[in-house]
Amino acid sequence: DPDQSNNCDTATTVVGDYANVFIEKDGPNSTTLGDEINYEIDYGNNGNVDAENVVIEDMIPENTCFKVDSISNIDGSLLYDITYSDDDGSTFSYMPVADSSGKDCNITDFRISFSSILISGFSDSFNFSVIVDDDYDLLLNEVEIYNEISITTTSPETNLSDNWDDHILPIISGPLSSISGYVFEDGNRNVE
Repeated sequence: DPDQSNNCDTATTVVGDYANVFIEKDGPNSTTLGDEINYEIDYGNNGNVDAENVVIEDMIPENTCFKVDSISNIDGSLLYDITYSDDDGSTFSYMPVADSSGKDCNITDFRISFSSILISGFSDSFNFSVIVDDDYDLLLNEVEIYNEISITTTSPETNLSDNWDDHILPIISGPLSSISGYVFEDGNRNVE
């Protein structure tokens, strides 16, 4: 072998019994003012033992409002409680109140606490929605919608780096008719 620099490699092997909860968040690539954003959350336990006392927490993005009752599709065989915060996650005792459009702008975070264990090899997904504020300044200031979610367990884990995820999306202008009351200026003259 003329090139002996590529004759070795390393791999990490975990020895022992550990849970490994994980979470991944997916959503659209962009949004518009007043738009409803639907997030899909994949989570589970790919460790070799069960995960106990699993908790998922999500920070509702700034410049959005939580759509009440939008958390859906959690595995029906699991026992869990959903609680809400209106003080940036300091307490989770807020009771959501939907306005006429179905949103509650006071919710800052939600928490899903599982009383069921997540068995080794378990995976699931759920959805929830927020509604982007209809504030033209967000578009003018090129604000992005940032959302972060995390998962924890009291069981020993092999890898903590997959216990959180985020999703960032830009606010783009919608159809010209959606910015009624504002003057649109095509500065680079690329809109026909």
